[in-house]
Amino acid sequence: MCSVSMNLEEALQGLKRLAAKDKNIRNALLATRTAEKPAAEFCKLSARYGFPVYEMDLVMAGEEYYAAMRRSTEAARILRFLRERMITMSSSSPNWKHLREFHPVHPSR
Repeated sequence: MCSVSMNLEEALQGLKRLAAKDKNIRNALLATRTAEKPAAEFCKLSARYGFPVYEMDLVMAGEEYYAAMRRSTEAARILRFLRERMITMSSSSPNWKHLREFHPVHPSR
């Protein structure tokens, strides 16, 4: 059912397909949420169903997702700051009207 080189995404997709077909598997996987050690219990069940998932894989996937989300929001924050800074700089420039009149893509042309 599973290959040695199966990655986390493939394993989770396989578990998802199994859970969609078998209500008992779905209920067993969902019940791991209330276990004393949910990640460990989920990993045991996933291995039993032929899709080995390890706790560290889950941790790393969460870390990678969080890092990507932070990079995305940080980049948006930096771009917003730069845009505001450029607007502030251009409007406070003593020659801003002059520059706007001769800008090649200015709407007045």
